[in-house]
Amino acid sequence: IMAGFNRERVMVCARWLGHMQTALAWALDYAKVRQQFGKPIGANQSIAFQLAQSHVDVEASRLYTYHAASRWDSGSPIQDIILDISSAKLFVTQAVYRVTQAALHIGGGWGITEELPVMRMALDALVAPVTVGAYEIQLRVIAKQLGLPCD
Repeated sequence: IMAGFNRERVMVCARWLGHMQTALAWALDYAKVRQQFGKPIGANQSIAFQLAQSHVDVEASRLYTYHAASRWDSGSPIQDIILDISSAKLFVTQAVYRVTQAALHIGGGWGITEELPVMRMALDALVAPVTVGAYEIQLRVIAKQLGLPCD
């Protein structure tokens, strides 16, 4: 059963990575074209910093996802790869929430309309931490793999 959970955790990471990439691409495009006070909103430091942090979250999630998939594909015993897979799942599911929330914030009133995919992605991201093992489960697995006495 645990082998199936770990495979699914890797797939979930890939799914959320796609959400993040799409949300970031939309937010970047919007920040470059939306004008306020005669300049693109992306010229504002607070918007630029949110986009920069989202970029870091996407790239870190990509590396974590690729690493977890590589470890899964290696055929190593579950005990040897569970730390990497649970760590990836924990990080990616937190990052997708941050990135989609930033995209909503950058979009302002336009970002929360149902016509745009960003709103749907943000709603989907709300369930990310509880899919295939909740946040606390991943923390417990990680702590146990680090040799801590978790019961």
